[in-house]
Amino acid sequence: MTRLFGPSKRALKYSGHSSLADLNDIVDADIYDPEANPDGIVNLGTTMNPLMLDMLTEFTEKKYRLDPKLGRPAPLPLSKKRTYTSSANNYNFSTGSPKLRTTVADLLNRHFSPSHPIDQRNVVCSNGLNGLINSLIYTLTDENESVLMPTPAYSMLVDVSRKRNGVKCAVADVEDIDQFSASAIDDLLATFSSAIEEAQAQGNPVKVIMMCNPHNPVGRCYDAEVMRAILRFCHQRGLHLVVDEIYALSAFGETFNSALSLDEMPTDNVHVLYGISKDWGFSGLRMGFMISYNEHVITTLKQAVGRLTRFSYLSEDFFISFMSDHAFIDEVYIPTLRQRLIATRTKAIRFLTAYKIPYIPSTAGYYLWIDLSRWTNVFKGRDSETPDIQLVRQMVKHGVFVQPNKAFISKEKGRFRIGFSRDTVTLNEGLDRLRRALGEVESI
Repeated sequence: MTRLFGPSKRALKYSGHSSLADLNDIVDADIYDPEANPDGIVNLGTTMNPLMLDMLTEFTEKKYRLDPKLGRPAPLPLSKKRTYTSSANNYNFSTGSPKLRTTVADLLNRHFSPSHPIDQRNVVCSNGLNGLINSLIYTLTDENESVLMPTPAYSMLVDVSRKRNGVKCAVADVEDIDQFSASAIDDLLATFSSAIEEAQAQGNPVKVIMMCNPHNPVGRCYDAEVMRAILRFCHQRGLHLVVDEIYALSAFGETFNSALSLDEMPTDNVHVLYGISKDWGFSGLRMGFMISYNEHVITTLKQAVGRLTRFSYLSEDFFISFMSDHAFIDEVYIPTLRQRLIATRTKAIRFLTAYKIPYIPSTAGYYLWIDLSRWTNVFKGRDSETPDIQLVRQMVKHGVFVQPNKAFISKEKGRFRIGFSRDTVTLNEGLDRLRRALGEVESI
């Protein structure tokens, strides 16, 4: 008798087929490199920060003295060696050592303008924000309760919130209003209220509002009055407010107002997320942080699931060392990052303007929210796949990839997020391939 040894129903529930996921896999398997793989696919869809690679490489080479023949760290003289044996060969702190948490607190105290100083006890560390968000939602909600997100929303937040937690994700459709401006507060909160009532009627009460500031994918910062109004709304409704601020130091065109800077802080229902993948370009080190003044939530998260997202001691040591030179970080690195973002954003906007592609001017982050409906409309009724996905396939055929609205829970068809934080050669090549792909669509 043949027996089938398959996965569980709950795993299968979250492993359905996705055309967009398949396209992402195709792109990841054939990434463009001007020298190693010039015929590969230019990925303008994933938000990365290679703009600071020169500074990161210089620091790494000084710290590890890379051996070009071996392609790995070469031995240092005994007088300059860092001793890893006793620490690196042991288990690291599950939610960050006191030294790491102090480093994070110090960085945020300098740049997030908290109204109440952040102590290392307010910081929880994890192996990236995906796992940390999953752990935090597990800690804040019970099964069949809901997390509310304003749209457009980065779908990964929905994905990592739901998986394994048995929670629902409700959306507040605010794409038709200027959700970042104080003039739209009444409309914004009214939409939140309607979405909360609808979720309650379906038996899935909202317990958390989750949002990105700076916003992903629009690339705008919320006005301080808007953040304050949302915080008061959450207090009145008895809701937790989770704010992903991972692009905080990449705001270059308007003031970034951290939730931590509000006069109402500290408060027990606000939890801010930050990480090192974007501002610092350390995606591979896998470290994310939560800042909260709620001791009960912090303790519960640590005891319940903290050990599931433990990270490497070597990642911790590298980050602490990089952050140790405050003058370099504050006076060189951050200003240079913003200058380079402005330069690459300007180049992308020139391209969009030249080809009459509508866009929302971004003032933070590494991307622009653009309107390609002129081209997606060509594919209406031509295939079982959505026009947006068909256009992405057309782009990939020409060797370039841009993220469609399906990745951002947006009702606006034809919207895409295009990343501009690339080196000059890669960005120019990607935009040229996009021009050719769109040109071919126009001839269909």
